Amino acid sequence: MAKKIKVGIIGLGWPGREHLKGYLQSARAEGRTCGPMSFHAG
Repeated sequence: MAKKIKVGIIGLGWPGREHLKGYLQSARAEGRTCGPMSFHAG
């Protein structure tokens, strides 16, 4: 069984969102983010 890839991303600006999208395309990845509560996706 493959090990999980655990990722922590600080900041939800464009770079953080794009990195998280990339990691989560892998079934092995598990992501957590830390950023401002006023973040709006879209």
